Amino acid sequence: MKTVLITGGIGSGKSEVCKILKSEGIPVYDTDYAVKTLYNTNSELVKNLERSLDIELVNKYGKFDFSALSKIIFSSKEKLDKLESIIYPVLLEDIINWKNKQHTEIVVLESAIMMCKPLFNRCYDYIILVDAPKELRIERVKQRNNCSTEQVLKRIEHQNFNTDRKIDAVIYNDSDFNTLKLNTESVFKNIIFAKK
Repeated sequence: MKTVLITGGIGSGKSEVCKILKSEGIPVYDTDYAVKTLYNTNSELVKNLERSLDIELVNKYGKFDFSALSKIIFSSKEKLDKLESIIYPVLLEDIINWKNKQHTEIVVLESAIMMCKPLFNRCYDYIILVDAPKELRIERVKQRNNCSTEQVLKRIEHQNFNTDRKIDAVIYNDSDFNTLKLNTESVFKNIIFAKK
């Protein structure tokens, strides 16, 4: 089994690429969704986070408080590092368990940050970067999340793609969906399937 990491900054269109791959029958593990699921279902993880970050992360309705966590992430590098040191090993275990249940030649991991986190280096065989002009990415996120340019820029600043890992291919997402689909299929045919 070969594992492909689909990565890219916010608004680049990596989720659209993954939708295309899912439609082709390729299993996709969405790390954002997986982390949210872990927060909502793993009470031991949440208690560990609350102790380490000295914050309440469960609201009065018994639900995980994502807004409280967001304030931590964007306010303190030290607390962000603590958070990552707790959640990433749990996420890695979840990824390994998921991969063990798949029975296909290729699986995909969708993540904006995994490429820059050494803990995950052995999780994947190929890296495909989805990219688009910064202005276009900003407009996409503003429309999708109903937020300001400043809020999007703050998110972009927190994403770092400096890494020693080699990127195997880039999918440019600066046109329409049909072009993106053709570009995605071409990359997988020429880069991934050719290397099997």
